[in-house]
Amino acid sequence: MNLRHVTLLFVLLAGSTDVFAQPQKVTVTCGKKISLEFTSRNEVHEIKIRMDAGDKLQFKVTPTGDYLNVRAEITDPAGGHIYPTGDGFNEPMFEEKLRFLEVTTGQLSARGEYTIKLFNCPSLYPSYSKAGEYSFVATCFKKDGTVVGN
Repeated sequence: MNLRHVTLLFVLLAGSTDVFAQPQKVTVTCGKKISLEFTSRNEVHEIKIRMDAGDKLQFKVTPTGDYLNVRAEITDPAGGHIYPTGDGFNEPMFEEKLRFLEVTTGQLSARGEYTIKLFNCPSLYPSYSKAGEYSFVATCFKKDGTVVGN
């Protein structure tokens, strides 16, 4: 097989799969509202936030316009998956046509940096991916009862 055939084969294979772009990474603090934008298909944004054991995290993602939907996953400091729970296909913006996504965790078990991954496509249908802007804000419920960012 010559180089031309290898290149053609690569192009054909690459065009037939949905590959996620390299994640855009941002660190946030409780109460700070930020704006981000998905600019390509199958994009992932990683939002990092430091939390203490016993705290609860709530975040809200509000897309601009009517077409962007967002799916979320949360992992703990060790990389353990904490949201969505159950079968892993809890995608309310795609299933229920909500205009925002709001997630509240239970009481967190570990202190450290939590990762919120936001995707601009449903897990089962990456071809439904869309570009668009959105706002993100996190509210932290500290274990002592203090609310930061509400």
